[in-house]
Amino acid sequence: MKEDKSSEWIAKIFIAMVALAMSIPLSAGMAFVLMKMWQWFITPLGVVPLGFLNAWGLYYLCKYMIHRKNPEDMKVKDMDSSEFAVIWIVEVLSSLSIAGITLLFGYIIKSFM
Repeated sequence: MKEDKSSEWIAKIFIAMVALAMSIPLSAGMAFVLMKMWQWFITPLGVVPLGFLNAWGLYYLCKYMIHRKNPEDMKVKDMDSSEFAVIWIVEVLSSLSIAGITLLFGYIIKSFM
């Protein structure tokens, strides 16, 4: 029984690591698209061209600003107070961690500029 729990946790950790490893090149691809779109459509208007690292940082800024949860995910009417408190704490910690991750990636990208 204990082996089942440990293998389950190992699988979850592996999936999280794979997801993180995939998110970096995917976000870099989105930054490349943003950079190209900026060069094609905004730069001709007289605005300074956007470099790749600037685009990557801007991508994370936009992603942070538009991050929203689906209201259907949190049905307050069907919960007791202890369930609501746990969900509220998780939501607050989730928001703080998203902000921290956004700042971390922004700082790392900025340090290469």
